[in-house]
Formats: sequence, structure tokens, C-alpha cells
Amino acid sequence: MMKNTIALRKSPVFFIPNILDYIRIALLIIAIFIFSIHPWIAIWLYVANSVLDMLDGTLARALNQQSQLGTLLDFSIDRASITILLASCVWAYPHLFSLFVAVVALDIASHFAICYASACKGGSHLHFISNGSALLALFSQKSIVRYFICTSHDIFFALFLLYFLTPSHYWLTLWILTSPGMLMKTWVHFEQFYLATKFAASC
Repeated sequence: MMKNTIALRKSPVFFIPNILDYIRIALLIIAIFIFSIHPWIAIWLYVANSVLDMLDGTLARALNQQSQLGTLLDFSIDRASITILLASCVWAYPHLFSLFVAVVALDIASHFAICYASACKGGSHLHFISNGSALLALFSQKSIVRYFICTSHDIFFALFLLYFLTPSHYWLTLWILTSPGMLMKTWVHFEQFYLATKFAASC
């Protein structure tokens, strides 16, 4: 019995960062179902999901609990999160459907392309993209830069929804402040896809 308990504790399934990812999944599912009734509660659940996203990677490194399961969960939940965010923007601004769908498509395509290429080459996707431009190298090597760019990108599009629910010139100010991060993340997406296709073409 004791050996089984120790084995369970060592299993990646029970790693603290992965448990946080399970909570993230629950938060997003709840947010989806209550959004049309209580949009502000759904937004705060999404914010909690984003905070946990920043914590899980930090804890994984601090506790030496990095795992393939954690990588898969984090990657999948991040793609689900941006899809949910942009879907809510489509709900608020259906006339901008093409814009929001293009953002989601670029995000998913670039991430799956770079993960496929890095898996074929061996190693992490962050190591793979470190051979790109100066921005991509900085993005892959400095977590604070990565968090800034990714958070700015998500906040930029979240502001569409916030402006729809509560119009205010303060949101316009934040749009301006977060636009550089959004543009940098868009460039990262394009370059990730380019690097992945370049690698695939040379195989």
C-alpha cells in the first residue's frame, strides 16, 4: 500500500502544476456555460485561468515537476483559452467574424506547426524557435518577455468584449498600450509557422 501511494505521488498525473491545469479546464468549462447569463463572472473565471497559466510553468520549474503531460495540458488549454476568448468576441461583434477567426486560425496553425517540427527534430518548441529572429530568440529564452507579449495579446482582444459590455474610453487607452504586444505576438505566430515549414521542407 505504501509503495502504491509513493508511486501515485510521483506520477505526473498528480504533479501540482498539472492539478492547476485540471482546475483551468474546469474554470473554462464553467465560463462557457455561464457566459450568456453571467458574462462578468465568466470573465473573472477566464482571468483566474490566465493567472493559473502563469503559475503552472513557474511551479513546474521550481518543484522540478516538468512533464510531457504538463506540456500537453498547457499547450491544449492555451489553445482552448484563446479560442474561447475570440469566440466571445465574435458573439459581441459578429461583423468582425473574419478578423477573430483569422486570429484563432493563425494561433492554432503556428503552434501546431512548430510543435510538430520540434517533435520531429527533438527538443522543446521554445528551443526550436530560439534560432529565429532576435524577437523570437528573446521570446523563447526570457519568460518575462514571453508573458508580457502573450498577456498583451490576450488583453488586446479581451478589451473588445469589455468595451462591448461596458463602453469606456479607458478601454481605448488600454488598447493602445497593449497593441505593441499584440503585434509582436502576431509576428511570432508568422515566424513560428515559417520556421516550421522551412524545417519540414528540408527533411
